[in-house]
Amino acid sequence: MNDTVTKKVQEIIGNYKHLKEQVNEISDWDSLSEIIRNISTIHDFIRNLIGVVEIAALELTNVKSDDKLNAAVVVLDKTLKLPIWLEFVDGIALKIILSLIVDVVNKEYGHKWYVDLMKKALDEGFNIFDLFDKKN
Repeated sequence: MNDTVTKKVQEIIGNYKHLKEQVNEISDWDSLSEIIRNISTIHDFIRNLIGVVEIAALELTNVKSDDKLNAAVVVLDKTLKLPIWLEFVDGIALKIILSLIVDVVNKEYGHKWYVDLMKKALDEGFNIFDLFDKKN
């Protein structure tokens, strides 16, 4: 199931110019210092990514939490080029980071993320949670 979720997430990202631009920008960074310098862009992308994973999960059937998390890890790992010396722990580290951000989002917005509002944000070229922030 994870491959199906991952492919769906990649398909959704490919359908939106601003998400593709985020992926391209992040993929161009080739040093840890550049990644650290642009942490707010990574944060925005991760929030978009977890929203896209939710959208993908609703479009598919029988998607479990682990499937969603693993798909997000795969997409983030392909996007973010970490130094070679971090490669052996990057999957675990990304899983922890994504889980923490999901926890923060759940605390901030509750467990219902209003997928229709997320889709609207994407259609209008916003980061996914921008419309949530505007409502508050």
